[in-house]
Amino acid sequence: MTAFRLPLALLVLLAVIAGVFWGSLAVFEAEARREAQARARLYESTLEAEVGRYAHLPFVLSRDPFVIEGAVGGDLDGLNNRLRSFADRAELDAIYLMDPSGLTVASSNAGFLGQNYGFRPYFQAALGGLQGRFYGIGATTREPGYFIADPVRDAEGTVKGVIAIKIDLGALARDWAAGGESVLVANADGDVLLA
Repeated sequence: MTAFRLPLALLVLLAVIAGVFWGSLAVFEAEARREAQARARLYESTLEAEVGRYAHLPFVLSRDPFVIEGAVGGDLDGLNNRLRSFADRAELDAIYLMDPSGLTVASSNAGFLGQNYGFRPYFQAALGGLQGRFYGIGATTREPGYFIADPVRDAEGTVKGVIAIKIDLGALARDWAAGGESVLVANADGDVLLA
């Protein structure tokens, strides 16, 4: 009888140890998951705040009399200076005005002038009357950025062009990297926006 009790006691002890191990593991995993979700929400809100602080700017610029005048064939040299001043103060990579074909006719960044962005989704959405948004590698600068665009309308409401901004998210990515964590941001299509 004693010989039978020892293996039974050992089996019970092993079962208790296994139960404590798996229970502890489940608790630690749940806590790690909660912490990861909280960090992800923090990164998400930081990214949304960075983009959100500029989201209104194309809308406001699309109603600026100087931008409208430029879209209908007015003074582009003065508009270039005005856009450059706005971009510098807002710390944006670029602010630029495109005609209905996508050709850049005025810009805060001379490298954008004469470039055609008619193929970009943000341009196409804005030309259709909506605010366009797009994350991608710049066709001119080859640097990643977040683009936001709005239609520019004349007095009759006809879309005469598109005003767009390019936001550099590099500083945000560098700040995240300095925190020591690996962060990867992807959109709903699975395209990596920031790493």
